[in-house]
Amino acid sequence: MLKKLCILEKLIPIVILLILTSCATTQKQPIVKIENIEKPEIINNLDNSLSDLTTQITNSITEDGKTKIAVIEFSDLEGNVTQFGKYLAEELITRLFRTKKFEVVERQLLNKIISEQKLSITGMIDENSAKELGRILGVDAIVSGTITDLGTSLKVNARIISTETGKVFGVAGTKIVKDETVEKLMGIISTVQKEEVQKEEVREQTEKKEISKESLKKVEVENFTFELINCKQTGQNIICDLLITNNLDEDRVLSLYGGIQATRIFDEDGNELAAQYIKLGNRGPSGRVSNTLVNGVPILTTLNFGYSSTKVKLLSLLEIHCNDNVSGRFKVRFRNISITR
Repeated sequence: MLKKLCILEKLIPIVILLILTSCATTQKQPIVKIENIEKPEIINNLDNSLSDLTTQITNSITEDGKTKIAVIEFSDLEGNVTQFGKYLAEELITRLFRTKKFEVVERQLLNKIISEQKLSITGMIDENSAKELGRILGVDAIVSGTITDLGTSLKVNARIISTETGKVFGVAGTKIVKDETVEKLMGIISTVQKEEVQKEEVREQTEKKEISKESLKKVEVENFTFELINCKQTGQNIICDLLITNNLDEDRVLSLYGGIQATRIFDEDGNELAAQYIKLGNRGPSGRVSNTLVNGVPILTTLNFGYSSTKVKLLSLLEIHCNDNVSGRFKVRFRNISITR
């Protein structure tokens, strides 16, 4: 018995020591604060980046209530327009149009106006050019942008400009990884750029000759120049675009009239359609529209003749009824106009 007590006496300190050690290890350990590690920016491929950019632009324009827009060809930071910048603009035009939220100006028409007016239009468009382009084309907003080569990726920054104020009211941006598709596109551009420019010049000259033979015509009436750009059938609607220039030294107010016995077309079978809606620069669309034409500055005019039950190939006559504060009422006529689709 005595032996057992001796053993117990020896074990008691050991047990107490174990209990104390266990309590010490169960105490709460101090929380070690781990600093937030910034995640690397996700760089998308070309298609995903363009979709992201389109969404950002769409949200900005929609929030500001704009409905008609133009997309300028993107440039590098020095203001030089590249083929890749033209590609981006073309893609954005298509994607923005597919949203069905905006009326988007055709790139060829936009470039024609820019060239004729000698406007300072690049990825970094100036305030005065933005206002002037808005006045001529009747657009509410302009999308422009720049492309920066970062080595393994491209940084695309877009600005959305109000044509009323000339100020930026929205921005968008994305990065594009230079994967095989992008590198191939950029590589093709760099090796055949001169050849493509030459082809583009030849193509433009050919188009001008073809247009001059058929749809592009100029008529001088009452010191106005009426230049017919095209007449097209979109769905069942027939729409004609013109540029009207005031050739007098003084500014004049021009009015165009739609409806019965006013602005109208006749197709090759003699069927008559009256203009339902007219847009003169940023005025309209309505059945009768007026706007001030500054001397020497063309203004885009759109005539919408509404529904046609058949596919029209040729307009035998386009007759526009006008009135201005100097000459009074007069008519402008174009004949034998080919319809495009």
